[in-house]
Amino acid sequence: FLAHRDVLTGLPNRAQFARMLGDAVERSQNTGVGMAVLLFNIDRFKDVNDSYGHSIGDEVLRHVSTRMQEALRSGDIIGRLAGDELCVVAQSLNGRQAAVEVAERLMEAAAMPWSTPDGLSVVVSVSAGICLYPEHALTAEELLQGAHAAVYGAKARGSNAWCFFHEDMTQAARERLALEGSLRQALQLGHMRLYCQPQIDLQSGRLIGAEALVRWLDPEEGLISPARFIPVAESTGVIGPLGLWVLNEACRQGQEWRSAGLPDLRIAVNVSLHQFLLTDIVGEAAQVLQSTGFPASQLELEITESALAERPEEALAVLNRLRDLGLRLAIDDFGTGYSSLAHLKRFPLDLLKIDQGFIRDIPNSGDDMTISSSVSALGHAMGLKVLA
Repeated sequence: FLAHRDVLTGLPNRAQFARMLGDAVERSQNTGVGMAVLLFNIDRFKDVNDSYGHSIGDEVLRHVSTRMQEALRSGDIIGRLAGDELCVVAQSLNGRQAAVEVAERLMEAAAMPWSTPDGLSVVVSVSAGICLYPEHALTAEELLQGAHAAVYGAKARGSNAWCFFHEDMTQAARERLALEGSLRQALQLGHMRLYCQPQIDLQSGRLIGAEALVRWLDPEEGLISPARFIPVAESTGVIGPLGLWVLNEACRQGQEWRSAGLPDLRIAVNVSLHQFLLTDIVGEAAQVLQSTGFPASQLELEITESALAERPEEALAVLNRLRDLGLRLAIDDFGTGYSSLAHLKRFPLDLLKIDQGFIRDIPNSGDDMTISSSVSALGHAMGLKVLA
């Protein structure tokens, strides 16, 4: 029994589910009747484990699998593939609308609250990827692969969403994998480059600082835009080592300029949302400053509004520890995130950066001029420097 079943939920495990899916595909081939594979992924399940502990997380997972099992149609199969992934084979099913109805019924079942005897209630949602036989794929392996790709499409739409597979997803996944491999190699082989964008004081015209920008100089492709590789770095965990390289290189370069007798320049380094929340940014900054000798007061970390909004209490603790190191802190892309004024009031910030989307059309756009002058006035009223 244990060889074929998941210990926690009692559902078929990955190996057993794959065999059952293979049998279902064979039946559909013989009868000519369609079917669907639906992959369900619990949204933000890590937050449940982090907030309540893994034993509660296990109970919630067991609850979700039981509710979904009860909501299955007769003859449909459900299994647990991995941590928070449940997969369903909906047999004898033709057409997209029928697949959507199955997905939505199972999503509704998964969203039923789980409660403890002492009144703690946890509600989760799931995202669903749908791959149809024979429309999207013809083998068990391809159907699973398609459902996997589609669930990422669903998550990109936000939580509690479903998405059908389409061929572009597989191509995009292949490209992402290839780019990830090349990016890891580029880091090891020293193909990354640091470009510095000057920051000018408008009143005096003086150069007062520089923003460090990372570029990838590939020997074959030439310069690869950050718009292509930063999202891949963020979604695969490469952002950790890449962000650390940028921080180290920026401080090393800054110290080199100081040693050459050049006037002190502030160097601003962008910190990605994932880097800010998922790595030890405080420890890394302290270690880099110590190893390069660059003064903390000359280093400015730029954090996006979305990073502050994602987990405000955690963000506040991290910002206070960074401030204790003596760093300057900037809020990036101001005006594009959420509860901006609350952030300005609560967080220990030195600098406000107006997002380039509000700057690009000045002086042709009256709206952009109004927004920019208002943000500028707001920043100055709160004792912050303002950068456009």
